[in-house]
Amino acid sequence: MRVATLAWNSHRHLELYLAVPCMGAVLHTINARLQALDIARLPAHAEDRVLFVDRSIWRTVGTEIALRNAFGVH
Repeated sequence: MRVATLAWNSHRHLELYLAVPCMGAVLHTINARLQALDIARLPAHAEDRVLFVDRSIWRTVGTEIALRNAFGVH
């Protein structure tokens, strides 16, 4: 299983760095500085099954729309 993260450096992100490999999954970090359209394409292209998103990034309107469309959430 692949797990994607879209987050700034924080203690929560560090926890994911440790927890995801411990559960036998592959961690896929997504650069939060990319354009919204690029961010939306990456999880599907990498076949990620789970996506963790930092709250401050999720609130960015362009990124939110792109992520919702990429994962089929409306």
